[in-house]
Amino acid sequence: MSRSKFTRLTLYTESNKLGFWDTNPYMTYKDFNQEGEVESPVFKLLMDSEHYRDDPEGLKILSEFKNREQKTAPGEFFYDSLKNWPCGIGGVGFPASTKSIQENFMTISAESEDKTANYFITEKTIQPMFNLMPVTILGQPGINGFMESVGFDMFKDIVDYDLWDGEEDSVVRAKKFTRAIYDSVVVDFDNFMKDKIQRQQELAERLYNNYNKMYALKNRMSSQKIQSISNIVDNNSLEVSRMLLWLKEQA
Repeated sequence: MSRSKFTRLTLYTESNKLGFWDTNPYMTYKDFNQEGEVESPVFKLLMDSEHYRDDPEGLKILSEFKNREQKTAPGEFFYDSLKNWPCGIGGVGFPASTKSIQENFMTISAESEDKTANYFITEKTIQPMFNLMPVTILGQPGINGFMESVGFDMFKDIVDYDLWDGEEDSVVRAKKFTRAIYDSVVVDFDNFMKDKIQRQQELAERLYNNYNKMYALKNRMSSQKIQSISNIVDNNSLEVSRMLLWLKEQA
């Protein structure tokens, strides 16, 4: 991730409080990599907020974030993404670790925006879909429900996004998100994976749906040359309601 956000820092803090890393050496959390982000005022603003000012454990985790030991997941070493499948597609070909994507079961997409007028997704959500992985989004209010409304499978039966998706407060939403991930996945991970292995064929078909739909969307964007603003204004096929109807029809 490139920038610190209230949602991302809250996810990190609450994950530590719940012990996400206590038994799972494969779980990592990258430092924010734009210059100055580790010293971002977001840390202090979150510490001073009503959400953490009376939370000693949370304050300790936040205050020590930039000084913690960084560990790289084993799958992140020695991998040539250009010679191995799954490969990158279009502008989303450079994930932090393609090998980790290949070896993981599910991705948490801590998206770039947590509250804007229009829904916004990036490679954090798109890359898992291109690589046949379930993904759940910590982003704007209602983003998971919107993605499902246009035909993407957000795997609500695995992690119920209703538990956080409609929450307007970004920090509260991140806290509810983290708790849902813990209760649904982390707390009993071995049995969680046994169940998913037994359902491989069903899950694969649902993942193919997401892949095909996202690939069709990528091709439409390329064919319409959406980088030209005049195409958005002048081309009826890119008008919002028409685009959403077209997307729902893709399989």
